[in-house]
Amino acid sequence: MKNNFDIHKWQAKYLRESKEVREVTGAGLERLEGMIDRPLLRTFLETFDEMYNDLIDNGEEFEPGDVIEFLSYQMQEWARDSRMSATGPTSY
Repeated sequence: MKNNFDIHKWQAKYLRESKEVREVTGAGLERLEGMIDRPLLRTFLETFDEMYNDLIDNGEEFEPGDVIEFLSYQMQEWARDSRMSATGPTSY
């Protein structure tokens, strides 16, 4: 399967469309750290490891950061498409 994802095009589009760059730092980061279910986080990270190793095992050479950016894009699209919001529940 051919990889059609162009990280540079995505970055340019994302930066153009992003009205405000928000980073989670300081207290917000500490709050997330304390609230995220540790077993779920471990499962998430193990799944990332499996996905990355699957690419490598199939002869694809990607830097981990490129895969992370791709997955970040996919999660943002998922959140947008499923109308995730801090103000209410979502349906999948």
